[in-house]
Amino acid sequence: MKRLTNWLKLPKNRVLTGVRNSIRTGFIVGLFWVVGMIFTDDALAQTVITQTPKLDSTLQTIVTKTQFSLQKAVQDTNQVISDLPEQFDLAATETQPAIRKQIEDDIENRQDALENLADKVDDLAEKVKKYSKKLYGAGLGSQIQQNAQNLLLSLDNLANSINRLADDVEAARDNIIVPIGDQLRPQIEAVKGALQEAQQSIEAIQNPA
Repeated sequence: MKRLTNWLKLPKNRVLTGVRNSIRTGFIVGLFWVVGMIFTDDALAQTVITQTPKLDSTLQTIVTKTQFSLQKAVQDTNQVISDLPEQFDLAATETQPAIRKQIEDDIENRQDALENLADKVDDLAEKVKKYSKKLYGAGLGSQIQQNAQNLLLSLDNLANSINRLADDVEAARDNIIVPIGDQLRPQIEAVKGALQEAQQSIEAIQNPA
């Protein structure tokens, strides 16, 4: 995590990148509960189930934090993958050893950052998976369950996509002889698609149809 934070702080020139009644209220509360579990312990979860007067404001805070966390992950991932193919191409063609070494170090730091980001998303997915069992046993409705499942799947997909890209970067680092940046573009696009899917899953929980 420290290496991720350090890489993200590098200067840009160094990186080279209630209805209207209780039914509707119960429905929305159920949706918020899924995400609320990510940030709270079992005590807060029980508070959500019993629907205390302070529920709405508490859950809105939780949902806001959830969205913020995802947005931060999106921002950090996009920053790490920006101009990544170009970096490989530069490393392959740079003739000055000192500059080439600097580019290679930057690529290695990006690989470490991707691995750390994948771990963070995977940890979040594990929390959603753990608390989803309680949701399914609460009889809160099929749409709520579907939204929760979609969130879990999208987070799993995102973590896996970032991990695959990190693996591709590691393999490519062993063959920086000719420009091979184009080989990374398909997986980079897969990561971008997974990021968008995860964002849509969070929005579905925030704004149920």
